[in-house]
Amino acid sequence: MLAMTTSRLADLLRTTKRKRPRVLRLTAPSPDNIARPERVEQAAVFTWAGHAMRQWPELRLLFAVPNGGYRLPREASMLVAQGVRSGVPDMLLAVARGGFMALAIEMKTKGKKPTDLQQAWLTALAEQGWKTEVCYSATEAIEVLRAYMQAAPTRLAA
Repeated sequence: MLAMTTSRLADLLRTTKRKRPRVLRLTAPSPDNIARPERVEQAAVFTWAGHAMRQWPELRLLFAVPNGGYRLPREASMLVAQGVRSGVPDMLLAVARGGFMALAIEMKTKGKKPTDLQQAWLTALAEQGWKTEVCYSATEAIEVLRAYMQAAPTRLAA
């Protein structure tokens, strides 16, 4: 009886698929190849802006427009009724500098492009005297903000 059980166990072991052992990756992927989500990049920009307000207090007028993300249909229709518009840039700075009325930044992850609707908003804002930029990292957005804030204030007609 024991011999029969042993041979049956041997048959069972031969017919079952063996799992390959897990291979541990000992090297980390290159940071240049990792695209961080837009929300992470954008949060880094606002962290920087919080510190940079000591130098440029006007950065308190930088704000985010939370248009993206999944919404339940009922919630989405309520937001549209309240004035939320698709394609509006992610960050707006209501400060006039360098001959521009304000600054609009659309954040994108590497390899992505603005949608047609987002591009239409950027074009429309540029036609109204806004500086518009598409940034692919927090570093890029911070450089845009830094250069914008270093420009001379725009004199607006009263």
